[in-house]
Amino acid sequence: MRTIKFRGQRVDNKEFVYGFYWVTSIATYITADAETKHQDIPVFSATIGQYTGIKDHRQNEIYEGDILKWDSEDGEVTGKVVFKNSDEENLNLSGFVFEILKVEEYEHDNPIEFTIIGNIHENPELLK
Repeated sequence: MRTIKFRGQRVDNKEFVYGFYWVTSIATYITADAETKHQDIPVFSATIGQYTGIKDHRQNEIYEGDILKWDSEDGEVTGKVVFKNSDEENLNLSGFVFEILKVEEYEHDNPIEFTIIGNIHENPELLK
């Protein structure tokens, strides 16, 4: 069974908080984990991202909105994690997708692996 959880940037200090999210007519909240005694923390709704269920090679959880570097056989690939709905682009399935931003050719001896290098909220310069 896949773990379902989300992250979002806190309104008060812009740090990410992790847990379940919910929305009211007033604000968007993350109900944080046991460390914060299930505190409801207001977050910016645009920064909500779901955990993909996958970890990078350093065992960091990969969330929607993360920017990844992938050392592939074709070179270094940079991309972001997005959720595609089956209603978009005539896809048959919904799910998380690695959307390629750029490819740089190089010689390498490393195995193929993903590394989180930032996210779209804190590191927008990586999207260029």
